[in-house]
Amino acid sequence: MKQFLSLLDGKWLAQQTLYNIILDKNISQKCEVYYQPFSESNPLVTTLLKQVSSYDNLNIIDVSWRNSNRQLNQVICFFYNRQSKEGKFIAWDKEECIKPYKGNFRLNDAGILNLKILMGPITKHQKFYNPTDKLRFISTINKIYGICISVSFISKIKCNS
Repeated sequence: MKQFLSLLDGKWLAQQTLYNIILDKNISQKCEVYYQPFSESNPLVTTLLKQVSSYDNLNIIDVSWRNSNRQLNQVICFFYNRQSKEGKFIAWDKEECIKPYKGNFRLNDAGILNLKILMGPITKHQKFYNPTDKLRFISTINKIYGICISVSFISKIKCNS
């Protein structure tokens, strides 16, 4: 997991296409995404660690995402046990201080990271695939009460190391 996350460090250019099934609308947008390690000694991390019962490994990343309309700054903590390719995560928005969301993850042998994000009645299923260290694909399926409401696809190209 640590190796997978280390591939993310740096600046990425992204193109996202979203299809809202309910409204029958497509949205396409470009954005910049920045990934970097985040300090485990941050007070927010200390508070969140109390919510997790047991783990051997912890990886924390800081994600900044922006396009012409909006900006998002998140911190994501991944918790997992040694020799395991699955675990839990907690993420929160650094700016808005909204309630963190939680989920489960699994990194399979093909190097695909699967996330299941739980946010009340909303469940997001995301797959992250890095075919090379400079190319990344993400697919997302959003469901409310088990009914699919939207799907999206993101391609990212790394700009620097």
